[in-house]
Amino acid sequence: IFIMNSWVGRGKLSQGFALAISAPLLLNLPVSLHLLFEGQSWVEKLTSVYPGWPEVFFSANYCLAWAGSLVTLILSLYERKVVNLMERLVLTVLIGAVCFILIPLRAYLLIPEWFLEGQWDVMLTLTPR
Repeated sequence: IFIMNSWVGRGKLSQGFALAISAPLLLNLPVSLHLLFEGQSWVEKLTSVYPGWPEVFFSANYCLAWAGSLVTLILSLYERKVVNLMERLVLTVLIGAVCFILIPLRAYLLIPEWFLEGQWDVMLTLTPR
């Protein structure tokens, strides 16, 4: 988020676009809060209820980190005038779409009850039922 805001200050990026790029990082907020207030017991409880959760968690974080790195690369390419504004927008949206598809798909394969039993709230809040 710091990197994105530094580009806003230099006039290279609009504030709205920087917020949109940083929004997926908010998906880690439930995890951070759970770890802060519940610690390892939360991890063990979630893993006992959903055995595929550790792999989904790792895959999702890896995917988000990968997307963040690629968006930073695209912004760097834009700053160096390798890509134009439209190409920057399209590439950024495509990266977001790939993550939006891959993370739930991986979760569906490893923890199908989140989808088949209507447990979407568990996937977003990470509070086991």
